[in-house]
Amino acid sequence: MNANDPLANLRDIHLPDSVSWWPIAYGWWLIIFLVIAAISWLVYKLWQKHQHKQLYRNVSSMFQAINQQYQAEQDSGQLIKQYSQLLRRLMLKRTSRSQVAGLTGKEWIESIHTQCQKPIFDQSTIELLIAGPYQRNIQISDFDKLKNSIEECIAILSQGTELESNHA
Repeated sequence: MNANDPLANLRDIHLPDSVSWWPIAYGWWLIIFLVIAAISWLVYKLWQKHQHKQLYRNVSSMFQAINQQYQAEQDSGQLIKQYSQLLRRLMLKRTSRSQVAGLTGKEWIESIHTQCQKPIFDQSTIELLIAGPYQRNIQISDFDKLKNSIEECIAILSQGTELESNHA
């Protein structure tokens, strides 16, 4: 080495450590939290929509089975009893048990109309639904009208408030 060279006494250059990606800044934590919250909300809404569609499919298949059984057996009392049970199960899924479980008679029908936000049943259908499950031999004067009103009620009750009706 040259003693006259002033650069010879300098040490080697040491570069600083590279900047680490961890721990991340607070802004990135906020963005991560917002993304996770948005994904969670989206998954919840999709699950809720799936549950509503599943409920409608289950109720519709039960409704079709009840109608097929009636066509085969022509048992009006059993038909009215099964329609009433189906509507009650659907109302229990839609509202709280304390609001619906103890209702009978006209209060029961009024609660259905309240949930449907319009009167679905006419007077003869109301009488069938109230008294029919407790009678042995009951006559249904217009089966198609009864079936259509029950079907309309099921379509309204089995959908969520945010879902649009696909069934009329």
